[in-house]
Amino acid sequence: MISPQIFGFHIIRRWFILFSAMSKFNLFLTLVIFLLLMAPSQRAQTPQTNAQPDKKWNDLLSALESENWVTSADLSSLYLSQAQNSIDAASAAKLRFMYLYSAAGRVSEGKQTFDDLEKQVKQFVGKDITIPFQKIRSKCERGPLFNTICAGESGNQAMITASNAAATTIHAFVYIRLKEKFDFANNDEKIGSVSGRIDSIALNPNKSLFLIMRIYISAAGISVKEAP
Repeated sequence: MISPQIFGFHIIRRWFILFSAMSKFNLFLTLVIFLLLMAPSQRAQTPQTNAQPDKKWNDLLSALESENWVTSADLSSLYLSQAQNSIDAASAAKLRFMYLYSAAGRVSEGKQTFDDLEKQVKQFVGKDITIPFQKIRSKCERGPLFNTICAGESGNQAMITASNAAATTIHAFVYIRLKEKFDFANNDEKIGSVSGRIDSIALNPNKSLFLIMRIYISAAGISVKEAP
């Protein structure tokens, strides 16, 4: 497995790459969130029995798009409790990522403490999670690395650097161990969604607002779509 510290800080050194294509990034981020809300998870074994009304999903989507982290964290937490109560496994897996992503944004703005976040994320360990569709890169040094599924040293490793739209805060380094080897070369430039199990969540011990947390996922798979 790639050392998280080496892989992570290798990315930080090159984070300025993204700014040359910021307008495209904002459009892509909107697409990513929309696909996360609408696309079904391949790992889901239970059909969605109590889908949220469109207005509620739209409220959450709007909060994520505008980076209103307090609202998106509150809504995703609320919808997650409803999904779990209705045994809506597919929605719950998606909402876990939305909540972690939003809560990290809330911490980055000083509206939640690291200590408080640490108490809340413990409940996610051992649970399924689905990460939104985003571009797959077989070699991440060729272009923007943020909100991208980057191939690891072997076909069963990957990493995502989940950031805000301006790339000023890394909400999470996500380290992924796949159940089976994935053909990154033949899926390069396509878009994929990662589903797996959360092994652990480690908040930044330095409590820096530039990097909030690291998420470790195992038994994962990547669902692939052609890029639009």
